[in-house]
Amino acid sequence: MSRYELEFACLIPKSNPEELLKEPFFTYKGTDYKKTVRFRIPACKPVISRLKRFWNWICFAWSHSRSRKCRRICYIFMVLVVLTLFTVICVFLPLLFKYSSSFCRHIIFSPTVATHDSFNEVIEVYKDYNSKTFYKPKNFYVKINHEDDAQLGVWHLPQHVIGKNLNNNYMLRQYSDTYANISTNNYLLFFHDGYGNRRNYIADYSKLLHLFNIITFDYRAYGDSYEDVLKEEGLVRDSVKLFKWLRSHVNGSIFLWGDNLGSAIAAHTVVQLKKEHLYPCGILLENPFTSMGEQLGYSWFIARMNWYMPWYKSIISDPLEENDLTFNTNKYINEIDCPIRFLEWNYHRANHFNIKISYDDYYSNGNRNEKNGLRLYRYYKTDKIWNEDKNFLRSFVKAGRNYCDTKKV
Repeated sequence: MSRYELEFACLIPKSNPEELLKEPFFTYKGTDYKKTVRFRIPACKPVISRLKRFWNWICFAWSHSRSRKCRRICYIFMVLVVLTLFTVICVFLPLLFKYSSSFCRHIIFSPTVATHDSFNEVIEVYKDYNSKTFYKPKNFYVKINHEDDAQLGVWHLPQHVIGKNLNNNYMLRQYSDTYANISTNNYLLFFHDGYGNRRNYIADYSKLLHLFNIITFDYRAYGDSYEDVLKEEGLVRDSVKLFKWLRSHVNGSIFLWGDNLGSAIAAHTVVQLKKEHLYPCGILLENPFTSMGEQLGYSWFIARMNWYMPWYKSIISDPLEENDLTFNTNKYINEIDCPIRFLEWNYHRANHFNIKISYDDYYSNGNRNEKNGLRLYRYYKTDKIWNEDKNFLRSFVKAGRNYCDTKKV
């Protein structure tokens, strides 16, 4: 078989006359050069043939009688690795989730604790992609339990933040007469997702300030709020008391907005408020899920690996119920009378176990509840909803105001 090769020569100028005797040289434009290094690259066919010979040698060595011990060790090692992974994924971690309430909460919640001073720093509020304004929100506390001195850290972002740059004098005047002349304003109580704190959602506030005065807060054990055990009942109880506090300070329309985990808390809060004859004007659920058990079955790798196992209910769903962490949004939406809107981002990881399942079942059974105007909107994560389709939110506000007017009669 013929052999084809490529040869490269590295040529450098001679450094002294003695090198002329050691290496061949030639002259080009008055400069003497010498050959120093050669690189030989074999043709493609010889390379392939050598790889084939190497592969044949590997197969021979593996199948040879002398390699039986090596094969036995490799087989045992692979079996041990598979058994170890199976034990950790399908036995150890699920049992830890079942019997450890702290581990269970750690999987669901990802709080970021911060000091009070960190929430007094200047933030960037975006009007759009090309312009922004700087604003220093005043951080204040709302007492939930006077006996234990339990309080939640709260931000108030006025609606006209995006309309002008606020200076310190204006802010002092704004907060000196807090909540004055707001009878025609819309207030939005924002329930953020389960990670971070209220500083992580500034982009969402910026998109909503054209219609609402935003009241955003941190749950217990989040941000600079008080420390306590994270349970659904406690989170809802804090939210109800915060709504009552806001209701006693404002005369405008109050709406609720929940993001993912916050949507489950917001929906449960509305149901609890209804029992106490308190009615928000409307609720919007962003990327909601049906229940925490189904949400973990898609978002948490361990639960996803056990999703089709017969013990999934006993090791995942039942511990959530025992630890008061069910967050069953599917149960609460049919008990809500105020206007409801669903907003779902198409890219979101929870699309396979979101509230759309409940929404489709709700209408397939003929339950067309015209009281709350149950509607589902699906968008990509763009500015379309905020710029081109502002009627989506404006119609929501209009329906909520009409609902509040009927409750005041």
